[in-house]
Amino acid sequence: MSHLDFDPLPLVQQAIVALALPSSEQVRVTQPGCVTCELLEEFRHAFQCYQLLDYDAQDPALIASLSELEEFLEQIDVENFECGNEKVLDGTQWSSIRLFARQLLTQFGWNSVIVEPYRETQPRVWNRPLPGTLD
Repeated sequence: MSHLDFDPLPLVQQAIVALALPSSEQVRVTQPGCVTCELLEEFRHAFQCYQLLDYDAQDPALIASLSELEEFLEQIDVENFECGNEKVLDGTQWSSIRLFARQLLTQFGWNSVIVEPYRETQPRVWNRPLPGTLD
């Protein structure tokens, strides 16, 4: 069915939810990492994992929307992804990203998905639990 041994949809959902959160929540769920780097890389990783699903297991509408979001993110000025600068989240480009992500949440019925913050699972190793997992 897939080139993966897990369902990547929860990764996609969490990445979109994280992009849609208010800036203060984006910081909270990505700490201790760089908020802009984490948000961007989480989305890219989730999208790449979803694309590894067999073609017949993919939702064409979701692929199209994720591709559109990826193109949108690529058009954002590089200074709005400045590593370690969470103040960029308050700018108009990040407001546009959050709006785009909220539209996807509504489109796919994911408004109730919750993103947990990262947890230190081992010394200096931080992971985010997937929905439906205990840890």
